[in-house]
Amino acid sequence: MISTTTDRKLWLSSKVAKAFSFDEYLYQIEQILSQPYPESVQKQNSYHTYIAMNYQRMNRWLKVLKPTSFTFSFSVQKSLVLLTLTESWCGDAAHILPILYFICKQNGLELKLLYRDEHPDLMDAYLTNGSRSIPKVIILDTELNELGSWGPRPADAQKLYNRLKSSTSDLNTIIHKLQLWYNRDKGVHTFLEVQEVLKSHSSTFNL
Repeated sequence: MISTTTDRKLWLSSKVAKAFSFDEYLYQIEQILSQPYPESVQKQNSYHTYIAMNYQRMNRWLKVLKPTSFTFSFSVQKSLVLLTLTESWCGDAAHILPILYFICKQNGLELKLLYRDEHPDLMDAYLTNGSRSIPKVIILDTELNELGSWGPRPADAQKLYNRLKSSTSDLNTIIHKLQLWYNRDKGVHTFLEVQEVLKSHSSTFNL
């Protein structure tokens, strides 16, 4: 049990030390997809199919989006880490991680990733309505103060998800509708919401 602020910072420090970059994340996925995988097994393993689709989605966003579109209206005065819980099969993460990558690249922040299922203790500290929903962004400064969190998806996408969940049990329909939402949004709401979380800590920025 984490009983003091010092203990919590030591715990967070151990998590940051194990985290990896977005480029490393893409490389790990490439390694997974490069392994021989019998077609008969692949059809039964939806996770592998989702990983392949998500890899394509991320690379598409990296190609079509303009990094300058994700520049803050203020300058960051401190070194910040966006420690983000994810999984390669997660559809929301495939749309959001490239936006976080551009946000960090354009504003001098650092994006560090961890796999949710390898760090359940960290995930359980940042549940969304009791759920281990991802991606989940934890914003840390160099002293490992927790400045805020964000996720698992923009508010409007979450409202859509909630409506779909109440009206259908067809997972493919839900995934398809969310995919269309992300395609139309092009990362705008992710950028604006993350910017707002950061902006609430005005001492961190030159406004």
